[in-house]
Amino acid sequence: MLGPSDSRVRRPHGVFFDGKTAQARPVSINVLSNGLQIYGERAQSHGAWSFEGLRAQPGLRSAEAQFMHEDHPDARLVITDSAVLARIGTVAPGALAGRGPRGGALRLVGMGVLIAALLAGIVFVILPRSAGVVADAIPRKWENEWGKGIAQKFAGKNKVCAGKSGRAAFDALTARLLGTEAVRNSGYKLTFTVIETKTQNAFATMGGQIVVFSKLIEEMKGPDELAGVLAHEIGHVTARHPLIGTIEATFTMMFASLFGGGSSDMGGGMASLGGVLAVTSYSRAKETDADETAARILNEAGITLDGLADFFARLQRAHKGTNSKALAVFSTHPALGERAAQLRKLGRAAGPTAPALTPAQWQALKGICG
Repeated sequence: MLGPSDSRVRRPHGVFFDGKTAQARPVSINVLSNGLQIYGERAQSHGAWSFEGLRAQPGLRSAEAQFMHEDHPDARLVITDSAVLARIGTVAPGALAGRGPRGGALRLVGMGVLIAALLAGIVFVILPRSAGVVADAIPRKWENEWGKGIAQKFAGKNKVCAGKSGRAAFDALTARLLGTEAVRNSGYKLTFTVIETKTQNAFATMGGQIVVFSKLIEEMKGPDELAGVLAHEIGHVTARHPLIGTIEATFTMMFASLFGGGSSDMGGGMASLGGVLAVTSYSRAKETDADETAARILNEAGITLDGLADFFARLQRAHKGTNSKALAVFSTHPALGERAAQLRKLGRAAGPTAPALTPAQWQALKGICG
């Protein structure tokens, strides 16, 4: 219970909201030894708020404060009289804790930093680790079906290139890559599709599906470059990067939808997500992993690593900080120069090599779309 009044203030000191209506009622405040007595017009009592359970927040103006009480969670008391606030500060200094705009702003900034750190931890640590666990639990049959759907989606919108001599040359090149230990132990049956487009690109999707755009073949300086790019994409397949990336994207979209940042409609399924990932770069760690696998594949197949290294170096010179001339699939990949140097280093330690294709086969392959 509140004690007797220490003073009686007989003029409005602020406004009171009872939480039941939107009406703002002018009030006078009695500051007591253990709380506040709130009076309205004609000395109508709006109740007594003890200092215990009283919380203050900054008001709209620096000279006012807004009070709430745990016993009256819907009500609000806004005190605009500086003398009353000073009296409260003298009798119960703790009641004004948190009122200062600087303290409130710092708390808001601190909360923002904490929330940002938690979100970053979820997106960059928890989700990627969880994606790997989920990927291990997904049957290969499901993954293969999803991958086929994505590859067919691209093939359905473009001409599939299947010129007889060109396709024979392409199969001869991929046969050298498919005969390596990394592919044999992957558990995947890789499928290569060449489609006719005016975009330079190549990507691997789930289930061992690799799609090559005809413009990429046209722009290659030789079969060793193409062999290197294909080996790199095979590296993504053997590490299950397309599946893991799709799961990460699914988790991220679901997480974003909780905060209103994305649609909760996941009806597009894995196939639509996989289509997005077809033009999305992997992390630096995944790119390094794919490069290392590509090096092992090319070395075992007896194909020089200089082709892939030359491709990376040429790509770096081509875009010079802009994506306008770079392949969409490689333009955002990190440290192309460093990767090229590392590939040349690995290649020097390898055994003898032979061109990926003969000149005649290469010419046939470049005409695969007719």
